[in-house]
Amino acid sequence: MNSQLAAGLHEHLGRTAHLLEALDSFAQVSRGNPLADSLLVRSYVERLREAHRDLELVVADIDRGACLDF
Repeated sequence: MNSQLAAGLHEHLGRTAHLLEALDSFAQVSRGNPLADSLLVRSYVERLREAHRDLELVVADIDRGACLDF
């Protein structure tokens, strides 16, 4: 069960990494554009960074063989 969960989480980790890169690039490119360079965009980037870090920790725990209770 943990190996299936780990495989799925690794896949999602890759997806969130790509999404984070895309949002971060958008935030960089849109600086100075008042419609795009908003606190909302920066807030999304930061929230995604936090979620990505949390997911990295969960995946690391599973990779080490930790048993997760949901």
